[in-house]
Amino acid sequence: MFRVTGHLGSGQFGTVNQGVWLSPNGPVDIAIKTLNNKNSEEEKVKFLQEAAIMGQFHHPNIVKLYGVVTVGEPIASGMEYLSKKCFVHRDLAARNILVTEQGICKIADFGMSRDLQHDDYYISHAKKIPIKWTAPEALHFKRYSTASDVWSFGAVLYEIWSLGHKPFESYSNQE
Repeated sequence: MFRVTGHLGSGQFGTVNQGVWLSPNGPVDIAIKTLNNKNSEEEKVKFLQEAAIMGQFHHPNIVKLYGVVTVGEPIASGMEYLSKKCFVHRDLAARNILVTEQGICKIADFGMSRDLQHDDYYISHAKKIPIKWTAPEALHFKRYSTASDVWSFGAVLYEIWSLGHKPFESYSNQE
């Protein structure tokens, strides 16, 4: 839980507010960056990329990312909608979730998505895949389905729960 205590200014993507995060260890002063609704899709992706990069650093002389906050409908409702439309995303990760100024999560980056209208799964011929977010059957058999998106959704939940750590962070892609 957090609360806004003041306005600090404007950043590249939106406003920056001062706030207090009520962490399990007590209150922590924080800066809250928000994303404008007026940003282009490219700027939204850059915003998330910045957050993904910041979440990897843990040093006393670098600003710490404590997390990304969402308010409103859960991320899962967007994935449920895609499943009902017979689409598989294939690249669901925190870096591909945008958060609006109102705290609404929006699924982005459909570059790898595929229509499953006539099949229960999609067999991929892609060379590059996000290994640490991809289900074992998709890695081994290159078969993507709603179930493989569910695995990726679990990886997104881990990213949120761990405050920005990548899934299987201590393992190499080969492992």
